[in-house]
Amino acid sequence: MCCSFGILTKSGYVEFSETSPTENFLRRMDKTFDFLNYRSLFGKGYKSPLNVKNALSRISFLRDTKQYLLSLEDSVGTKLIHTKRRMCVVGFCVTIDSVTHLIQQLLLQNGINGVKLTYRLTYKLSQDNIEILFGIIRRRGGWSNNPTALQFCAAYRALLSHIGVSPSTSGSCAVDDSDDVLFDSGANGDDAFVESYVTLQDHTYSSRLPTLSKYVEDVSAYIAGFVVRKLLPKV
Repeated sequence: MCCSFGILTKSGYVEFSETSPTENFLRRMDKTFDFLNYRSLFGKGYKSPLNVKNALSRISFLRDTKQYLLSLEDSVGTKLIHTKRRMCVVGFCVTIDSVTHLIQQLLLQNGINGVKLTYRLTYKLSQDNIEILFGIIRRRGGWSNNPTALQFCAAYRALLSHIGVSPSTSGSCAVDDSDDVLFDSGANGDDAFVESYVTLQDHTYSSRLPTLSKYVEDVSAYIAGFVVRKLLPKV
């Protein structure tokens, strides 16, 4: 996303002429998400596992990120931590403090009960799986936040007999209900990345196909170059 803003700025899009603060925010948050979600011992770069060698540098980055989050302000100059939308900041800060404490305790100090780790995968601390389970149980009970013991037993028994995960419509992730690969969710609005539409006559599968903008052409060329670079040693 940060690279996309940079490309759009250099390509002359007026709407992206002053995006440096947004780029810095996205770059920092992307790196923070990588630090808090690495799951493989063989990960590379920011997604490499936490160990004694990189522990201090990552603790320093996470602490800087916490101070950065606490300094964020809304459009009227009020710090987000003092507004009604403070929970995202509070949640991140709590997670950062928790991970930092575990790093120090399990890797840099004496461990717990004499057990000291050589590395730590922070994805194992993610609450996503628990949230999904709770969401399914809530759905089984008519989205009740306080199911009775009988309702919970019935919901859990149903889960054991038929495992299926369907997201909540009120969740933080949007779901595209269309399974049509030609479905255009933004056909009724203006698209900054689509310059015009072409109407095909014969053997057409869609009445309105977009003409690629310079931005989309650059992205396509970048992806094509990556594919070619990977194929050359083998073909």
